[in-house]
Amino acid sequence: MKSIAASSIIAAFILFFSFQNCQPLPGADEVSATGVLKRIELNQEDLQSINFIINDSKVVTKAGNTYQLNYNKTLQLDLKTGIILETSDIDSETGRYCLNEILTDEVISILKTSEICQTLPNLPEGTVCSQVVKLPYAQLLTDKEQYDLGAANDGCGSNSIDLCGDQSNLLKAYIENLKKQYQQMSCP
Repeated sequence: MKSIAASSIIAAFILFFSFQNCQPLPGADEVSATGVLKRIELNQEDLQSINFIINDSKVVTKAGNTYQLNYNKTLQLDLKTGIILETSDIDSETGRYCLNEILTDEVISILKTSEICQTLPNLPEGTVCSQVVKLPYAQLLTDKEQYDLGAANDGCGSNSIDLCGDQSNLLKAYIENLKKQYQQMSCP
């Protein structure tokens, strides 16, 4: 009889403590109605550089056959000097270009008036997400951290990190404009 009572007490003890972790995740009550989990004000950080990751293509002819080759280029912009270093996935050459003061100040202004938001997707219940990681369109380096803008943990956008609101569209428009003209910006 004592062993049944002891077993019952041990089972009750295990059962009681196994449900102690059934509480919301820390910070889950802080998620706003828009799904924003975390906000970071960029005007509080010292901006160092930003890398723009852009897709490009070129036509290659080899052994009489013509191919369209798609590849990534990275434009690393030093926000202190305005110097752009261009690297590519397909070769080891590095291009060096210099932004004028107006274009350098423009991107700094976009960033300094922005906040970074880490968001959770607003998905219908039962949605299945692909496990494909969404790569960033830009990487911002500050004195505190590196932020992969546009990155997400899965195809649904879980834990996505980007500039809040329309600021991400403003930065993307800046990148599109820069892509069209940076190769004409030689350094003194």
